[in-house]
Amino acid sequence: MCRESYRNIKLYYLESGYNWCKRKFNNGKVNGKIEPTIEWSGASYDWENSYELDIEKLMLAVVEIICYAGRCHKPHIINLDFIKKILSENSIEDLVKDLEEEEKVEFLYELNLVLNNQELEDEESS
Repeated sequence: MCRESYRNIKLYYLESGYNWCKRKFNNGKVNGKIEPTIEWSGASYDWENSYELDIEKLMLAVVEIICYAGRCHKPHIINLDFIKKILSENSIEDLVKDLEEEEKVEFLYELNLVLNNQELEDEESS
């Protein structure tokens, strides 16, 4: 089975988000009533269940958390729990063993970014 690269997973997800953003433009107006994070929930919907390998699923969850950047509590927690589940069922060494060095460095940096910033600031305290 051929594995999708981290770079491609990001590109496909970001392109989906971009396409969802374009849907806000219609008849000379930008629809401000559309949910502000529709682009990421749309991209998540587009790519849901698209990958079979645990490393690909893990990569997608990291991309999703980073793109939401704490703006939505529920998707953050769902993806974080999913990341923890994959990591509890697999060793990180096994997950990244087939990654090229540059891809591995980039992915592990972003995985650590997510894992070291798990808490969301309350909207009231910001």
